[in-house]
Amino acid sequence: MISDCNPTVIDPVFTGLDNCVGVFDPIVTIGEVTNDGCNYSQSWTANYTDACGNAAAEVSVTYTWTQDDQVPVITTEASSGDLGCNPDVEAPEFSGTDNCEGTITPNVTTTGPQINGCAYTQTWTATYTDACDNDAVPVSITYTWTVDTQLPVISTEASSGDLGCNPTVIDPVFTGLDNCVGVFDPIVTIGEVTNDGCNYSQSWTANYTDACGNEAAEVSVTYTWTQDDQVPVITTEASSGDLGCNPDVEAPEFSGTDNCEGTITRM
Repeated sequence: MISDCNPTVIDPVFTGLDNCVGVFDPIVTIGEVTNDGCNYSQSWTANYTDACGNAAAEVSVTYTWTQDDQVPVITTEASSGDLGCNPDVEAPEFSGTDNCEGTITPNVTTTGPQINGCAYTQTWTATYTDACDNDAVPVSITYTWTVDTQLPVISTEASSGDLGCNPTVIDPVFTGLDNCVGVFDPIVTIGEVTNDGCNYSQSWTANYTDACGNEAAEVSVTYTWTQDDQVPVITTEASSGDLGCNPDVEAPEFSGTDNCEGTITRM
């Protein structure tokens, strides 16, 4: 028997010794190489009959070996890529075939997951070496994904309230902080300026939804103010003049109107 795979097969050497002729060369019959798949076999049979018809006991040598120079093949239905947010990560499955062994079970190793903030990555690598030391081409699958269940936070230094009269209205500033992306700019919806007479109002609402669908608590600021640049108007039916002698002097009456307050009595 020949050990190992893919050997260089060398014919065995037979020698003979006869009591009359001495050393002789046996007659060697070389069998055909036969195989069952990768399993090969070949036999050599040595015979000899001397001049007196004495036949030597037949001697046979049979070699078996494995002939295999094809690499195994590893396959998978999985493909590398991004799994999105907060997935249930399942290891990819690998299968394989070998020309000699048939179906094989690859050896799978993995590193990870490697974590960088909210970003995760993990790689699985399948390898296989057959009995004849033929190495399959390694197959690797890498998954990336994001782990994020925390809500973003929106903040502002502004506060709702009354700005007084005829202010210069400046939009409030909103900032945001997310555990994954860090500082972000919220999406601010600016409401229309509404009024009831001289009383004005406007609202700003900040929202934000991160890449994993986590919604920040909405933050709103509402300003109210008075818009009034018209002077009040005072009127009276009295007129300045001489009241004559010894009159009963009565104070004149005044009335007034203001575009915002309507009828006014404060003087």
